[in-house]
Amino acid sequence: MAKYLRVGVVGGGGIFGSHSMAYPENSNAVPVAFIDVYPSRAHKSFDSLLEQHLKPAMEYYKDEEPDNSKEIDRLQYAVTALEERGVSDNIWEILDEVDALDICTPNKFHIPYSIIALEHGKAAMSEKPPARNWWETQKLIDVAKKSKGFYQINENEFFRPLWHAIAENLPKIGQIRSVTAQLGHLGPSWGWNSHFFTPLLNGGGCTQDLGVHALGIAMASLGWLTGRPNEKIEVVSVKIKKMEKRNQTRKADTYIGQNTWKKLELEDYAKFIVKLNHPQGYEFKLNLETAWCQNLQGFAKIEGTEGVLSPNQVGTNQFVELYDKKGKLVEKIDPKIDKYGNRDSHEREVLYFTDIVNNKAGPSMANEQTASNLESMISLAYYSNAFKNGEETPIADLRAWCEKMEKEVGSAKDVLIDELVQRLMKPLRADL
Repeated sequence: MAKYLRVGVVGGGGIFGSHSMAYPENSNAVPVAFIDVYPSRAHKSFDSLLEQHLKPAMEYYKDEEPDNSKEIDRLQYAVTALEERGVSDNIWEILDEVDALDICTPNKFHIPYSIIALEHGKAAMSEKPPARNWWETQKLIDVAKKSKGFYQINENEFFRPLWHAIAENLPKIGQIRSVTAQLGHLGPSWGWNSHFFTPLLNGGGCTQDLGVHALGIAMASLGWLTGRPNEKIEVVSVKIKKMEKRNQTRKADTYIGQNTWKKLELEDYAKFIVKLNHPQGYEFKLNLETAWCQNLQGFAKIEGTEGVLSPNQVGTNQFVELYDKKGKLVEKIDPKIDKYGNRDSHEREVLYFTDIVNNKAGPSMANEQTASNLESMISLAYYSNAFKNGEETPIADLRAWCEKMEKEVGSAKDVLIDELVQRLMKPLRADL
């Protein structure tokens, strides 16, 4: 490995703006390359990283901490590398010059670029969702097993200290009875060329976009991550309560301004129940709600045989409240302060991953198995809606269907995921 962990950014769209702030003070890594099939689209992010983050940080150290040669050298290395390379439209031009990829592309390309990195012994962190459906994550697992590189799914809720505070206090509420999680707002936050509204690019609708965050909150709160106490929780089945779309023209003020959507070919509201098997041998349920058509605060509540854990906030102070089984508040719990301090969760995921890769301290708590667990619940929800009239459907049925589809396409493996997506979305498409 080179003197620094060299990162190649793949996809210079809006989401990289949340990652870019993690690099100026990241002593573990330097961004050295930008790759986008449309270089002109990436120049805004490229210029912002250089002019608003890396160069100002370098000038600060030169002026305020001139003896900190390590940070000055690292930032100068990054600035020089980026200015010399510019934005490339070809991953193969830079692959030998990087140690890790920061993948910020539309969803369809998350797995392909992750696999390219892993098959060449590189590390890969990919934006959420990990894939367009669960079967795609099985290929990822196969490749990751043989690779020298680590993989991480950048679902930012996995890295929020508030949810980890819930997980750490689960023993206080006995056996888990139920989990409630939700997150929703008016439309996607951003998205190149409306790709969130194109199932073949996105993999679905709001469940693939914001449902991932709601599930991320639940999984982190349960400690259902690699290396955590409940990492061996298993998905048993999914039952749909509602999965629907708005058939009329709808206008909504989103994070990127006002948008008008007509005749959606996907769901913009979903509510479903996941049955889970705890490693101690009992079952419990996860109730999930997500939407592109209403605001749902990011939230998780876990009810146990001996009490309840739920988050609360006063001003900017977030904490966890513990209630006994009679509903009496017995404790207020502040999230632990770790070495990443009060950094935003999008920054934390980058800092955490570059830290474990640089120090060979992996695997990530959000590795390929965590990614598969996350995507399995989403795909199973779509499968229940498409083929089982929303009735409770076991994970074995989804696996059998995916295996059957793989046999049907034969050697035409490149169309398999498109076929899976189209069939899962059939009830929501007007032309079918």
